[in-house]
Order: sequence, then C-alpha cells, then structure tokens
Amino acid sequence: MTIAKNASASAGFLDMQAQVGITKHMGGFEATDELLALCHVEDAREVLYVGCGIGVGATAYVARKYGCRVVGVDI
Repeated sequence: MTIAKNASASAGFLDMQAQVGITKHMGGFEATDELLALCHVEDAREVLYVGCGIGVGATAYVARKYGCRVVGVDI
C-alpha cells in the first residue's frame, strides 16, 4: 500500500472516530470542554490549538462547537 493510500485510510478512520466522540487524548471530549471553558473560547473568533496532534478530532470539534476559525500546530 502506498503512503498516500495509508494516509487516506487513516484519515477516514480517525474522521469516523471523531464523529462518534472517540478521541486519542486522555480525558476525551469532557477534558477538552473543561479546558475550553477555562480558556473562555466561547467568545473567540480565532483559536490557535497548540499540540493538536493530527488535528482531526479536537480542532474540528472546537470549530464546530464555537463557530470559530481554528489553526492547529504540532511537531
């Protein structure tokens, strides 16, 4: 299998997990919601998500939940 096919298959799998609320980070979306509340993201138009991993789950979740633009960065 080529790298492109592997990447595509992985992205599809992670998208599916994100849609049902499965996340790779500790605490899941409950922990994400607690962190977002502490950061007062509800008033933000733009969010910089540092340490987002591959950015499929939590970054899309923040954008959908708060209607803001999210930029994710990781190593």
